[in-house]
Amino acid sequence: MPRTHIVDLAHSSSPLPPPSRRKAPSKSQKASSARSATRDVPVAVEKVIQTLSESKLRFLVQSQLRDNPIFVNTIENLYLVKGKNIIRYHEDTESEDRGESEESELGEFSDADEDVESEDADAKAERKRREKVILVEDEEVVPKNAICENCKEEFELDGNERGDCVWHPGHKELNDEEDFWADHDPDCHGDPESFIDDSDFAEGFIWTCCDKAGDADGCKETKHKNKQNIVRARVPSPSPVPTPRKRKAERVTAMVRCATCNHMYDGNDDEEIEGCRFHPGYKKVSDKAEHWCDWDELRHGYCECFVDDPEHAEGFEWSCCGEISDKPGCELQEHTPASGGKRRRW
Repeated sequence: MPRTHIVDLAHSSSPLPPPSRRKAPSKSQKASSARSATRDVPVAVEKVIQTLSESKLRFLVQSQLRDNPIFVNTIENLYLVKGKNIIRYHEDTESEDRGESEESELGEFSDADEDVESEDADAKAERKRREKVILVEDEEVVPKNAICENCKEEFELDGNERGDCVWHPGHKELNDEEDFWADHDPDCHGDPESFIDDSDFAEGFIWTCCDKAGDADGCKETKHKNKQNIVRARVPSPSPVPTPRKRKAERVTAMVRCATCNHMYDGNDDEEIEGCRFHPGYKKVSDKAEHWCDWDELRHGYCECFVDDPEHAEGFEWSCCGEISDKPGCELQEHTPASGGKRRRW
């Protein structure tokens, strides 16, 4: 019978293999784990972002700008662009049309170049740079996204190629040659011009630039245009015209009629300007005066008919002060030139 050898593990002096240890994660694994953790945005947070108003979203972004430099750097990288990276739009030339050769684009403003045959390439480039006007300088930073002035679409200033902008340089007008408006009654259905932007009435309008229907795609394909990327030809400023020295003007009398008191006065005399004396009220028949005692309206006419007759001045009084109608005004102010106001009628 074979002998059995029993080993007591509790008191054995035999070396045991060390327990297996888990390998520590590397830095890249830690970063990957952190990124995956940040992606786990609660569904409720995503929903509330979709419902926030524009003002609240702006407030949220602005609050992060103050305390989160990483967030600021993200905005700079995604939504800002330097002037030197902007793809320029050369205004008032045909070089931006799709299909034009690169030679045409490089040859813009070339009329002046024909007169300067002796210039080398560097001198010509520098001169042309001075002849152009741009709004954004090379090192200036501006928002990357802009709205095109032609097609009204949003575009990126550094990703703007010829053919991206499809638009009509003309405008819509009624198409009277077709039968589209034959059964249209303006009194019943409304003015046809009021449907110019209605897609259901597109066939009733044509573009003046290409004579195509109102819903036709643009007939011109160019780069997008915005004030941030426009290059204009510099207009030389006219030479200043020397202004002749004037002699000291002599005092000239300028007689003007006052629109309030109807008197003539010297418009260049400050003392006379202050001398407008007038009545702010109106003339009315005076019941106190004995002027009308023997007056018979059936024979002589109504008293009011003689309100401006100097022979009957004592028969009227001013409503503002109660004085007889031929007395000087009861108030004083500056004269008002008749050319700047209407003549006062009593």
